[in-house]
Amino acid sequence: MLRYWDQTLTNTSNQRSEVWFDTGDIGLMDCHGNLWLLGRTNGRIKSGGENIYPEEVEAILLEHPGIARVVIVGIPDARFTEMVAACIQPRENWQWLEHSTSNEEFHLSRKNLQQYCLENNLSRFKIPKIFIEWRKPFPLTATGKIRRDQVRKEVLSEIQSLHSNL
Repeated sequence: MLRYWDQTLTNTSNQRSEVWFDTGDIGLMDCHGNLWLLGRTNGRIKSGGENIYPEEVEAILLEHPGIARVVIVGIPDARFTEMVAACIQPRENWQWLEHSTSNEEFHLSRKNLQQYCLENNLSRFKIPKIFIEWRKPFPLTATGKIRRDQVRKEVLSEIQSLHSNL
């Protein structure tokens, strides 16, 4: 990419000088020269000194037959800086059970989803500690992307209300 549409280069004296445009995307290049997109800088979760990209955790959870949609956000944590939280929308005929230890068919719970993540080789530090059943549509931008900041804000509000009701 050379520039944004309808913008001119500010440094025209040396056309060969390299200019980098920061997109906010985080990726890596493998040994074959393939570029892999890991996530976005503004979505990255820092937990216990580790970087966690929500898209990676979402991809694993979306493979579960009982999950229709999921959004991963980081929430403040005194011990680890941030904690991974999963907002899930179960598929039709699946039921969210907050404290179930059962692995019954068509039941989702924190415990069985954490086990699912382990079985699918997600590193322990990336596994969500909190799961919230999301009962309304996820907030979207005008271009149809998830408003992760808005989801995070609503999760924090819900957690605050739970603590104030204790």
